[in-house]
Amino acid sequence: MKIEDIVPTGAHVQVVHLHPGNSNKRQRRNSKYRTLVRMTTREGTGYCGEARCHKDDVPSRATGRRIAMLRMLDNFAVDSGYVNVQQSFAALGVAAADATKSLGTASRKLRGLETA
Repeated sequence: MKIEDIVPTGAHVQVVHLHPGNSNKRQRRNSKYRTLVRMTTREGTGYCGEARCHKDDVPSRATGRRIAMLRMLDNFAVDSGYVNVQQSFAALGVAAADATKSLGTASRKLRGLETA
Protein backbone atom coordinates (compact mmCIF):
# COMPACT_ATOMS: atom_id res chain seq x y z
CA MET A 1 0.00 0.00 0.00
CA LYS A 2 1.23 3.47 -0.87
CA ILE A 3 0.29 6.60 1.01
CA GLU A 4 -1.17 7.93 -2.23
CA ASP A 5 -3.77 5.13 -2.07
CA ILE A 6 -5.35 6.90 0.91
CA VAL A 7 -5.86 10.19 -0.94
CA PRO A 8 -9.48 10.54 -2.16
CA THR A 9 -10.18 9.75 -5.81
CA GLY A 10 -9.95 12.84 -7.98
CA ALA A 11 -7.90 14.83 -5.46
CA HIS A 12 -4.82 16.74 -6.60
CA VAL A 13 -1.75 16.62 -4.36
CA GLN A 14 1.15 19.04 -4.71
CA VAL A 15 4.44 18.70 -2.81
CA VAL A 16 6.93 21.59 -2.58
CA HIS A 17 10.37 21.35 -1.01
CA LEU A 18 11.82 24.69 0.07
CA HIS A 19 15.58 25.04 0.58
CA PRO A 20 18.17 27.85 0.47
CA GLY A 21 18.43 27.59 -3.33
CA ASN A 22 14.75 28.28 -4.08
CA SER A 23 13.45 30.34 -1.14
CA ASN A 24 14.44 32.76 1.57
CA LYS A 25 14.58 32.13 5.31
CA ARG A 26 11.26 33.90 5.90
CA GLN A 27 9.48 31.59 3.43
CA ARG A 28 11.02 28.60 5.20
CA ARG A 29 9.94 29.97 8.62
CA ASN A 30 13.55 30.25 9.85
CA SER A 31 14.25 26.63 8.98
CA LYS A 32 16.91 25.44 6.55
CA TYR A 33 14.45 23.09 4.83
CA ARG A 34 10.65 23.03 4.69
CA THR A 35 8.25 20.68 2.89
CA LEU A 36 4.68 21.68 2.10
CA VAL A 37 1.92 19.35 0.92
CA ARG A 38 -1.36 20.69 -0.42
CA MET A 39 -4.31 18.52 -1.43
CA THR A 40 -7.32 19.86 -3.28
CA THR A 41 -10.34 17.57 -3.40
CA ARG A 42 -12.62 17.21 -6.40
CA GLU A 43 -15.08 19.52 -4.59
CA GLY A 44 -12.39 22.21 -4.30
CA THR A 45 -11.67 21.91 -0.57
CA GLY A 46 -8.00 22.39 0.30
CA TYR A 47 -5.94 20.70 3.02
CA CYS A 48 -2.32 21.44 3.93
CA GLY A 49 0.50 19.87 5.88
CA GLU A 50 4.08 20.94 6.51
CA ALA A 51 7.35 19.63 7.86
CA ARG A 52 10.41 21.66 8.85
CA CYS A 53 13.91 20.49 9.64
CA HIS A 54 15.27 21.21 13.08
CA LYS A 55 18.79 22.65 13.01
CA ASP A 56 20.22 19.29 14.18
CA ASP A 57 18.23 17.16 11.68
CA VAL A 58 19.74 15.46 8.67
CA PRO A 59 17.66 16.77 5.74
CA SER A 60 15.64 14.13 3.88
CA ARG A 61 13.02 14.88 1.23
CA ALA A 62 11.38 11.50 1.80
CA THR A 63 11.03 12.04 5.55
CA GLY A 64 9.76 15.60 5.06
CA ARG A 65 7.25 14.42 2.48
CA ARG A 66 5.97 11.64 4.79
CA ILE A 67 5.58 13.94 7.78
CA ALA A 68 3.90 16.70 5.76
CA MET A 69 1.61 14.16 4.06
CA LEU A 70 0.60 12.66 7.42
CA ARG A 71 -0.20 16.11 8.81
CA MET A 72 -2.26 16.93 5.71
CA LEU A 73 -4.12 13.59 5.95
CA ASP A 74 -4.73 14.22 9.64
CA ASN A 75 -6.38 17.56 8.80
CA PHE A 76 -8.46 15.84 6.12
CA ALA A 77 -9.49 13.04 8.51
CA VAL A 78 -10.62 15.46 11.23
CA ASP A 79 -12.57 17.54 8.69
CA SER A 80 -14.18 14.32 7.40
CA GLY A 81 -15.49 13.51 10.89
CA TYR A 82 -12.79 11.18 12.18
CA VAL A 83 -10.88 11.72 15.41
CA ASN A 84 -7.51 11.27 13.70
CA VAL A 85 -5.87 9.75 10.66
CA GLN A 86 -5.63 6.28 12.26
CA GLN A 87 -9.42 6.17 12.66
CA SER A 88 -9.86 7.14 9.02
CA PHE A 89 -7.46 4.33 7.99
CA ALA A 90 -9.63 1.88 9.93
CA ALA A 91 -12.76 3.18 8.18
CA LEU A 92 -11.05 2.65 4.83
CA GLY A 93 -10.28 -0.93 5.83
CA VAL A 94 -6.53 -0.36 5.99
CA ALA A 95 -4.78 -2.38 8.69
CA ALA A 96 -2.94 -0.20 11.22
CA ALA A 97 0.33 -2.03 10.53
CA ASP A 98 0.02 -1.40 6.78
CA ALA A 99 -0.90 2.25 7.32
CA THR A 100 1.98 2.97 9.67
CA LYS A 101 4.41 1.06 7.44
CA SER A 102 3.40 3.21 4.48
CA LEU A 103 3.83 6.40 6.50
CA GLY A 104 7.37 5.53 7.53
CA THR A 105 9.38 5.47 10.73
CA ALA A 106 9.57 9.24 11.15
CA SER A 107 5.81 9.57 10.98
CA ARG A 108 5.30 6.76 13.51
CA LYS A 109 7.58 8.57 15.92
CA LEU A 110 5.73 11.80 15.25
CA ARG A 111 2.34 10.28 16.03
CA GLY A 112 3.56 8.04 18.86
CA LEU A 113 2.42 4.86 17.14
CA GLU A 114 3.91 1.56 18.17
CA THR A 115 5.66 -0.58 15.61
CA ALA A 116 4.77 -4.22 15.12
